[in-house]
Amino acid sequence: MAEEKKIRVMVAEDMPLLREDCCDTVDQQEDMEIVGSAASGQEICALAREKDCDVILMDIEMETMQAGIVAAEAIHQSRPEVKIIFMTAHETDEMINSAMASGAVDYVVKGCPDEVLLEHIRKAYTDQINLDPHIRQTVMKEYTRLRQSERSLIFFINNVARLTG
Repeated sequence: MAEEKKIRVMVAEDMPLLREDCCDTVDQQEDMEIVGSAASGQEICALAREKDCDVILMDIEMETMQAGIVAAEAIHQSRPEVKIIFMTAHETDEMINSAMASGAVDYVVKGCPDEVLLEHIRKAYTDQINLDPHIRQTVMKEYTRLRQSERSLIFFINNVARLTG
């Protein structure tokens, strides 16, 4: 009987203890394996170019405040099939919106139970994204704000167009 394909996971986390714990948790799962880990945004970008993976658990704040977001954008451009899940302690609306705009599929707050993190990995892998209600609400609020801004801009442009020849 053929062996089931494992979910190939990479971890980007600058704190060695957290990175090791996360890798150990994932590697203990029968349906997952760690295929790489990195301590910086630059390292995870290089790793994602060299090795195939399905899911990347990405810290936001590594060598810079937004290193994970910059890395996610770069990885998403060259490897859009890779599912990126942010793992961070930051829950500000601005950080959530920046992170989700990078092409990430999910956002998990550090310190959540292992089972929750593992569920997020499995759901991301099978395209059954399950955003936390707070994250979903924040993203939808920003989407609504952008739509209203777009409507206001179109209204303004139409009115200016009528005034000028």
